[in-house]
Amino acid sequence: MRITRLKIAAFCFCLVLAACAPPSIEGPKETLPDLQERLRALPGAVVSEDGLTISYPDDNLFAEGAVLPLPGGMEVLTPLIDLFLEADLQGSATVRSTGHDAAYDQRLAEKRLDLLSRIFNNRGVAERLPLQLAADEGPAFEVRLGVGNP
Repeated sequence: MRITRLKIAAFCFCLVLAACAPPSIEGPKETLPDLQERLRALPGAVVSEDGLTISYPDDNLFAEGAVLPLPGGMEVLTPLIDLFLEADLQGSATVRSTGHDAAYDQRLAEKRLDLLSRIFNNRGVAERLPLQLAADEGPAFEVRLGVGNP
């Protein structure tokens, strides 16, 4: 009989602990139309029709042949970073440089990638937005959102 009372007491104790757990703070998830509207409002960004690709051509983020973003470049990148943090997005990004000789384009893209990697790492989005180099034609910086995102 004593063991039964002990089991009941333990069960009641577990129930009391479970009842003390704080409620979930998670708010409503952002809908896809809301997210696409926020994407289209990103400064300097060109958003694809499907809303899954965000690109920053050379004249929107980097000056031709420059490693550092244009003056105000962080004002272009910060809303993108904030969106990734607030909407809990995942994606991948490509860094390019074209228009010069292949060796120069490669070095320039590597330097841009290094700079952007440090910025994203310092802001806490590096794991959500891994960067890669590309040796093909295209925008200087391009983000492809994950297919499973809201």
